[in-house]
Amino acid sequence: MAALGAALSLSDQIVIALGVFLTWVILGVLRQFLTRRSVKLLPLLIPLALLCAAGVFSAQRVLAKFSEVGKTGASIVATSGGERSFHTQYALGLLGEHPSAAVFGMGPGRYGAYAARTGLFPDTVTIQVTPLEWLVEDGALGLVAVTAFLYAVWKRARRTLGNMAFPVMLSLLLGILFQANWKWSGWFIALAFLYGLGRHVTDSKLPLKEVVE
Repeated sequence: MAALGAALSLSDQIVIALGVFLTWVILGVLRQFLTRRSVKLLPLLIPLALLCAAGVFSAQRVLAKFSEVGKTGASIVATSGGERSFHTQYALGLLGEHPSAAVFGMGPGRYGAYAARTGLFPDTVTIQVTPLEWLVEDGALGLVAVTAFLYAVWKRARRTLGNMAFPVMLSLLLGILFQANWKWSGWFIALAFLYGLGRHVTDSKLPLKEVVE
């Protein structure tokens, strides 16, 4: 349910992530059509229509968020671009105040306690920029560990999905890049699913076609 909620939230990141995935699918079908000539182009109409809808849906919203960057004071509250711009600058400033945090981190979930000192946000607020959140709260060591974990998932998923593992991982990363909600529950369910697929193929030593069937 968490993964479904993230997908249906229709936040800009989710729409962009779906757009990247659909683009890869369309290019793959076109490549098969050009090489084999046995693939029908009619099925492309569905992902192509979804891709166009995603572009129209997110373009204006993303541009509007860029216009919010640079706002100061109370005017940034409840503005997507303004809040993320503030949290990025504030989090980097915290690393300057606490150099050791760049290595070991401030601790998972601890950023909100510092941001609350401004009087603008509750102590439950997050940075909402995922790579920076990993760096600030988990430190460089934690960021390396997360990167290694993601690489292991991608490597395992590649055994099952082949070349499709790259756009799937890229879409997942884009989907949580600036997320404030649904980040961990839905995302890690998806990662666990990808890792489990690769493990099943490895353990059973069956080709993908037989595993799917």
